[in-house]
Amino acid sequence: VVTTDKVYRNDGSGRRFVETDPLGGHDPYSASKAGTEMVAAAFAASFFTPAGVPLATARAGNVVGGGDWSPDRLVPDAWRALHAGSPLELRYPAATRPWQHVLDCLAGYFAYLEALATHAKPPPALNFGPAEAPVTVAEVAEIIGRALGNPSPWQQSPGDHPPEAPALALDSSLATSELNWIPRLNPHQALAWTADWYRRFDAGDAARTITTDQLSAYEALS
Repeated sequence: VVTTDKVYRNDGSGRRFVETDPLGGHDPYSASKAGTEMVAAAFAASFFTPAGVPLATARAGNVVGGGDWSPDRLVPDAWRALHAGSPLELRYPAATRPWQHVLDCLAGYFAYLEALATHAKPPPALNFGPAEAPVTVAEVAEIIGRALGNPSPWQQSPGDHPPEAPALALDSSLATSELNWIPRLNPHQALAWTADWYRRFDAGDAARTITTDQLSAYEALS
C-alpha cells in the first residue's frame, strides 16, 4: 500500500522522519494518509498475516517526472505557467520537500514487492526519499522554469493560504539496509531529467519515446 511522506506528525523542525515516528496530520490530506496506514495495519493483523500474506506500506517523498499533467502540482503548474506566458504563483516558496524522481521511487517499490513476495520479511513500512538535503519549492520552480525557458518562473501568491508544514524530510536508511535501495538521481538531477522530458515533449517528441529513453538511461546508471 503506497501512502506518502506526509503520514508523519510534523512539528516543522525539518528533522528526517523514520518509520517508527508517530503518524498523524494537521491537514485533511495528511490525516487521510495516516488513516490509510491504520487501515492497512488493521487488515494485516486481522486477515493477511494470519493467512501468511505479507502486507506493507511504502512512504515516498515528493515525486517528480515527465508526463505529469495533474492540476495543483508544482512541476506541471510550472509547465502550464510557461505556456500561459505568466509566472507561477507559489503559496510557500521557502518550504522544503524531499523531491525525488519517479523512477527512483518505483525502483524502491519493486525492490520492496520482491522482498515481500519472496518472504524475506522486510519491515512493515519503509521510507523512500532522497539522501540529499531537501530543496525549497522556489528552487524547484526556478530550476524547472529556467530549464524550459521561462525567465520569470515564479512569484509570491497574494493573500492568506491554508497552513502547510514548512519542512519535510525522510530518513530512508532502513530501505537501504533492508533492500539495498539507493536513489540513483539526486534532487537536482531528478529535476533536470524532468525538465528535459517536458522540453522534448514541447519540441514534438512522442511521450512514449521520451519515457523509454529515460528508462534506458536510468537502467544504465550504477
